[in-house]
Amino acid sequence: MSDTTIDNNGSAGQGGGIEVAPQNSAIASVVLDGVKMRGNVYGMGLTATSGTIATVLRHSVIAGSAVSGIVVVGGPTGAFLTIEESSIVNNGGYGVQTAGSGVSVQIGGSTITGNITGVSGTGLVSFKNNQIGDNATDGTPITAFPGPGGTPLQ
Repeated sequence: MSDTTIDNNGSAGQGGGIEVAPQNSAIASVVLDGVKMRGNVYGMGLTATSGTIATVLRHSVIAGSAVSGIVVVGGPTGAFLTIEESSIVNNGGYGVQTAGSGVSVQIGGSTITGNITGVSGTGLVSFKNNQIGDNATDGTPITAFPGPGGTPLQ
């Protein structure tokens, strides 16, 4: 999906901009480029409890979600998200939240600010070129992405 605006979706604490939840061991491959998700209950939800998800979010904005910007729930087969050059700002809960096993979220060149909690959970990896700050709580420290030979990049 490219150059799309998704505004004001969801109600009663449920639903939102984009939700991906493959069933019956299916694989969902999603690329979002230049997508704006604003004022939704949740900006984006990825749930991999019954299937596998591989998602790229680039040059996008998730802002003003009532609950959280991005929620990634893993499962036995995995949920993989790469966030590149995107802004996750002013959300009512988490900027980026992970839960469950098999979650891998790689964040590079992105801004996460103005949220109640910036980032939280396991499987969060940073290319160390992000701006994560000015959240009520910035959140879980993000592990540096390993460079060549397994050495973390600085």
